[in-house]
Amino acid sequence: MRALLRPRLSSLDVYASSLLLVLGVAPQLGCEATVSPGDEPADDNDGGDGQGASGAGTSQGAGSAQGGGSADGGWSSQGGGTATGGSSAQGGGPNAGLCEDPQPILVDGIDTGFDRCEGGQIRRREAVECPTSYPDENPCCGGCPDGSICNTNGEVACSCVDACTTDAECGPGNLCLCGDPAGICVPATCLTGHDCGAGQECTSFDPTQGCLYLEFACTTPADSCGGDADCVPPNSFCTMMADGHRECAPGGCAIGRPFLIDDEARTADIERRTDWCDGAVSLSTHQLDETLRGELARAWEHTAKMEHASVAAFARFALDLLALGAPADLLARTHRAMADETKHARMAFAITSTYRGEDVGPGPLAMDGALDGAADVAVFVRRLVREGCVGETVAAIEADEAEASAIDPGVKNVLGVIANDESEHAQLAWRSLEWAVATFAQARSALEEEISILEGELAPAALRACDETDPREALLLKHGVVTPRGRARIRQAALRRAILPCLRSIAAVERRAAA
Repeated sequence: MRALLRPRLSSLDVYASSLLLVLGVAPQLGCEATVSPGDEPADDNDGGDGQGASGAGTSQGAGSAQGGGSADGGWSSQGGGTATGGSSAQGGGPNAGLCEDPQPILVDGIDTGFDRCEGGQIRRREAVECPTSYPDENPCCGGCPDGSICNTNGEVACSCVDACTTDAECGPGNLCLCGDPAGICVPATCLTGHDCGAGQECTSFDPTQGCLYLEFACTTPADSCGGDADCVPPNSFCTMMADGHRECAPGGCAIGRPFLIDDEARTADIERRTDWCDGAVSLSTHQLDETLRGELARAWEHTAKMEHASVAAFARFALDLLALGAPADLLARTHRAMADETKHARMAFAITSTYRGEDVGPGPLAMDGALDGAADVAVFVRRLVREGCVGETVAAIEADEAEASAIDPGVKNVLGVIANDESEHAQLAWRSLEWAVATFAQARSALEEEISILEGELAPAALRACDETDPREALLLKHGVVTPRGRARIRQAALRRAILPCLRSIAAVERRAAA
């Protein structure tokens, strides 16, 4: 069944007004007002040509799940969290990307050759062999196969990844990022500062602006930030521009409905199995070269893992609704959404398996900490806005844009199904938010806090990154893959023209009712 409202980049304003009418909120309360003068760039770069809004950076993963090292040797989420501090939305002046106040990253008291910088980025000072200690079990992943370790942070949290001790084990274009209990391979165009220009350094950045896929590259004199902590306002990330310099940009990792635990999206590991592949999905791969096929396999594996995790997110959402005494129709729609996400995951795993040349599916999904904050209205509203109103709306637009450009009929059909279902899930999120704010007095203050955070993504300096493109963006888009920078452009357009105006309208209605 097609969604009553399907958000598209070309008609976001119509979507916003229609959504408020469906919710019974008059559009004139704020949905036609996007942002105040000066909050957006002079030219509206939301797309319009069918591809301009969707393309973007590099394909993610690069063969390894990634995280960032912490000062005590563990894996840390500092590679891409909410930014704090900094002197301006653009960071500092020339050479602002250099490592300030470097703190050596130690593992069992051994210097790994990496430093944690004040801005949150990691500097590769020298290449040394990473210390290792392989535990039999990890509370997140359980036991990992020999030669692999559990990555416990970021978008790929609770996944077994290949371990390394030296750069030679990672192959060209990668370095071994040391951590506890071992190192992992991450993409890199430098190994140390010796590979960079005079006075420059080899440091990390997150090309996905929030998903914690770290890469290493040389700093440049034109850098205006070094790490995310150099960027303001909140939810602004220090990332690499198309010309190679670093600058603060909007971001936020949202594909479908993430299963957030402690503000990190948890997913299951991948294993060989056949029961999660939808046999009805068929596509042709004989004309794809090995490099492109590998990129598409990694991109669809990422989608499949996120769709699988969405089943858990909706299961928790159902428990939250029960704990708060929600209406029956919200629970019924939530259980239908769980079935939808199971279907999406099976289709995505089928596509992944075709590109990989072997059948794969999800392993066990860790649940520890999943129910923390149950029956807490503020926690419920924050997760609802992030996972549902933002995440599902952006996901629906992303699938719609990818469907419009996809050339393989099988991929195009899958994306159409996902776009319709995610539109329904977005409507469920908006209806649930309206109910929560109307029912609980503390819900509106939590909503207004989320609005303030999201408004930070529309600072003029942050929006400039959405103009950047990548040479492979059009090629990947033809195969149904929207790259990270394209997703950032979709997100900023959705925030500015639909999500924030509607969040403000819902908050305004309850504010007037209270008065």
